Amino acid sequence: MRRVRAAVPGVSFAFKYREAPGHEPTHPDRPFEGKAAELLGPAEEILAPVPGNPQVKILAHHPTLPPADVYRQARHAAGPSAQTTHSTRLSLVEFSAPHVTKATTLLAWSGRQGIAVDEIAAFGDMPNDLPMLRAVGHSYAMSNGHPDVLAAARHRAPSNDEDDVARVREGFTSARAHRSTERAGACDAHEPGPGSVSG
Repeated sequence: MRRVRAAVPGVSFAFKYREAPGHEPTHPDRPFEGKAAELLGPAEEILAPVPGNPQVKILAHHPTLPPADVYRQARHAAGPSAQTTHSTRLSLVEFSAPHVTKATTLLAWSGRQGIAVDEIAAFGDMPNDLPMLRAVGHSYAMSNGHPDVLAAARHRAPSNDEDDVARVREGFTSARAHRSTERAGACDAHEPGPGSVSG
């Protein structure tokens, strides 16, 4: 945090905890997944460990610099001590523990379920989705997504305003039903006659 503040003067910080998020007074007051900030004050005070409320993420915001400039400088300042990304069109940078991405979490979970990588479809629209999209067998970018996401994904989905994931999933369901109908028809056409044996 000290390195980022020195590299990008004027940034303010917010902190996502499992329970009570918090931010500095100059940071935009944005809820984290529906939770309003409960901790307000200087970053050094908010960073103090709170039993039972582990820290998940740090965010840095700049009120005037272009998003690309803030991200580039903040990522360089953080170096390998954090996983750095961004997920909005604001000048807002996100930091998590090194090597913790949507991809690492998704693959850890799917591996425990016995789901192969090529069986996974993932959807994304912003750069924080890139590791996940590159890791799965079927990657979809929303049509209004970030240019880097559009370049990385194998497929396109409708925009976020057009029920994007739902419409693609409906296509999966229709294709599955069509294949089932075709298989059923093939079985009827080759139904064994009297006295024959089928395995």
